[in-house]
Amino acid sequence: MDAIRTNKLRSVLTILIIAVGITSLVGIQTAIEVLSRELSDSFSRMGAARLTVTAAEKAPPLTVRQARDFTASIIGEGDIAASISIPVDALARASSEGKTTDPVITLTASDPHWLQCSGNTLAAGRNFTRREMTEGAAVCLIGASIASKIAGGEADAIGREISFGRGTYRVIGTIEKRGAGFAPGAGCEAVIPLANATGQLTGEGSACTVTLLAAETGTGSAKETARNTMRRIRRLAPDAPDDFEIKSGDSLGETLGSLESKLSAAALAIGLITLLGAAAGLTNIMLVSVRERRSEIGLRKAIGARKDMIARQFLFESFLICQAGGVIGAILGTAAGNTVAVILGGRFLLPVKWLAASILICTAVSLLSGFLPARKASEMDPIEALRQT
Repeated sequence: MDAIRTNKLRSVLTILIIAVGITSLVGIQTAIEVLSRELSDSFSRMGAARLTVTAAEKAPPLTVRQARDFTASIIGEGDIAASISIPVDALARASSEGKTTDPVITLTASDPHWLQCSGNTLAAGRNFTRREMTEGAAVCLIGASIASKIAGGEADAIGREISFGRGTYRVIGTIEKRGAGFAPGAGCEAVIPLANATGQLTGEGSACTVTLLAAETGTGSAKETARNTMRRIRRLAPDAPDDFEIKSGDSLGETLGSLESKLSAAALAIGLITLLGAAAGLTNIMLVSVRERRSEIGLRKAIGARKDMIARQFLFESFLICQAGGVIGAILGTAAGNTVAVILGGRFLLPVKWLAASILICTAVSLLSGFLPARKASEMDPIEALRQT
């Protein structure tokens, strides 16, 4: 402790280097777990009963005409709700009465069943009417984040004229905000009537997605029914492979888990690279410390200190510095990761697994960094050490 206090600047810089590595590791991992938990909650609320039908990669697009024929056939097969949607602009900017949002709005064209099939509810206003859908009226539903930005509140946005760059629409309803920033209902989406988009923005040949919501007990049969119906609509030969994809909540969960693993591995690599640099710096500092304290080492050995006592002293010093950096990094990382949760409206998460991992990593770094200096100090000849002072 005296040695650490004596070399305050050197010790503090080393602690900060280690803290940065642990902060990046714990912070990114916490943020990933927060996003994963919120997305999982969103999917679980929808259940495995939610099916998404899209054209396969490199296959002809699923057109609006095909989607309408498909939904008309599938709805008659049982207790299934269906919604057709077209992605109009993934990075739209909303503006109204001089107020403009960032270009983060997802503009989608859909129908009145979009709310039910996407698991959303209205916070204020109303849904599309049959007449508005038929005529392609210039009306829209907007997320809570857009409403807050342009009107200051969800109810205040009703009736306002809002522009998305290629058209002006009247707000008839606002979507209740829920879930994480990338989950459905996060507040940054806007929905316009399907006929408005196909008539003015995208055309009838636009690629679209069909979302089905079936009774959870009948998900398997609904998926098979959807497959058979889509094969007929797409006029596929009996021996031809499917040129479309049907994804369920289970497959979305698997995709989410795979993405989480990849992001987690990348974050771990970033943290370990930073800590590798910290380990090299700590080793160098400990070697300098051994050289500066030759007289202390020589004197202790001269009065009977064994090699293992000298080695333990320097190993423990390395351990204290590493753990101090680890504790600071763990606190900062947890705070940084949960800042993401606060911004996205999620719940606080204590990353117990990664806090434990940071302690183990710091212990490993301290042993690796302190081994060479401790060995050099323990092997030092006391007579030579005292002679060089």
